[in-house]
Amino acid sequence: MFTINTRVFAGFKPLLQGVCALSLALSGTVALASTVSLDFTDSANFAGGTVSGYDFVLSAQNGSLTTNVGDRGGCEAGDSNGGTNLHNLACDGDGLGVNNDEISYGSDSSQQSIRVTIDLFGKTRVESVEFLDLFQNEGGADVHETAQMRINGGAITDIVAEGNIGGYLLYTLGQDFDGASIVFEFFTSVVRQSDFAVARINLSEVPIPGALLLFGSGILGLGFFRRKRQS
Repeated sequence: MFTINTRVFAGFKPLLQGVCALSLALSGTVALASTVSLDFTDSANFAGGTVSGYDFVLSAQNGSLTTNVGDRGGCEAGDSNGGTNLHNLACDGDGLGVNNDEISYGSDSSQQSIRVTIDLFGKTRVESVEFLDLFQNEGGADVHETAQMRINGGAITDIVAEGNIGGYLLYTLGQDFDGASIVFEFFTSVVRQSDFAVARINLSEVPIPGALLLFGSGILGLGFFRRKRQS
């Protein structure tokens, strides 16, 4: 016949109650940490550095990295929709460019590009990337400027200026990365004459599933209970 040792159960009861409470608290997924923004129109970030624990390095190919601090027209134009604050960029400069305030297309041997390398300390989500001076209908009706982006040497993504205001464009990714670093490369489309500036990259830590935290808490609790019984 199966019997329950009431003394053991009495000692185990608080742990069971704690696990049940934790299960309710952690049902679903732990909320995301707040977004970390690397604002390249902010003078504090012009030379790279650290933002909220994320170290980042900036570099340019076939030209000098610029932030165009003397002319903030592109940043301000992207925020001038009837005076409303569209993007909350610092606008100390006009974003990352090469030789001037923008990344421009050259020949294959002299293609301008920007590289942003961000060191990670855990699984990280790239929420979005923001651009300036990327205009629709720049080459005539329905001929829009196009930025190109590649992450960690992967496929090239075309980011077309369509439906944006004042050259400002928010491109949403919501893509997770896990490794030592993320490397972004930005350059222009070879198909049409385009130029643009990189304004901001927005990141957040990827949440740990509640079930995983619950499992870990249960294992720790069982270990503690076992040691207590042995002592």
